[in-house]
Order: sequence, then structure tokens, then C-alpha cells
Amino acid sequence: MSTLHEVRALEAVVEVQIDASRESVWDALTSRATDWWHRDFYTGKAPRGFVFEARLGGRVYEDWGEGEGAVWYTVVALRRGESLSLAGTVACGATGLETIFDTITLVERRGGTLLRMQSRAMGVLSDDFGTQTEEGWKLL
Repeated sequence: MSTLHEVRALEAVVEVQIDASRESVWDALTSRATDWWHRDFYTGKAPRGFVFEARLGGRVYEDWGEGEGAVWYTVVALRRGESLSLAGTVACGATGLETIFDTITLVERRGGTLLRMQSRAMGVLSDDFGTQTEEGWKLL
């Protein structure tokens, strides 16, 4: 017996003004991901950290230790200090059928940095997927 699932596409955009230079925001985003990745977002039972390999083809993943973990994204485009695009399957999705393409852009603005996160998802998405995505990125 087959089960049909409704496949949808959604977009969520979050903008946050950060009182720091673009270089500092980039460094925090890519080099200190464990510091800002919220503990409630991990899918592993005892994660060691969240790793962001800021290079083309790099992984963004949960490190569970001993070679175990969960890859959230692959870096598919990168302009160091300015923008990056990530593609992946949402590890915490209810169905495991969500594909995400996120673009993070950093713009110098008003003595700080505007971080703009544009998240596009396609798959078997819950009705509140867009709202959850926006709230999640705001929390992070």
C-alpha cells in the first residue's frame, strides 16, 4: 500500500541587526558554531559540538564523537565574509523528506552588520514549517 504525501515549497526570511563588524559576525558564524547552535536543536543524545566547515563543499554537522554525527548541510556557494549558501536535508524534520537551501548574507549597516537568512524548503512540510524556521533562526 502506498502513502501519498503533499509536497510543498516554502520560504522564510529572517533579518537580524548585530552590533559587531561583518568580519566578527563571519568568524562567529563559521568558527564558533557550537557557541550559537542552540542545544535544543541537536538531534544526537550527547553531542560534542556543531561544526561549520567554511569552504566550498564543506559540511555543517553535529559532532557526536568517534566519527558519528549528523550532516545538516553542505556549503554550495561561498564569498568569504559576505555570503554563503547551504544545501541539505533537515536532520530534525518529522518525515526526513525536507530539502533545504539556505543563503546567509552579511551586510555592513549602521555601525554593525545585518545578517539576512533566506531559507527555502521543499518536501513534506508541516503547516507551521515556515513559522518554525523563522523562530528557530531568530533564536539562533
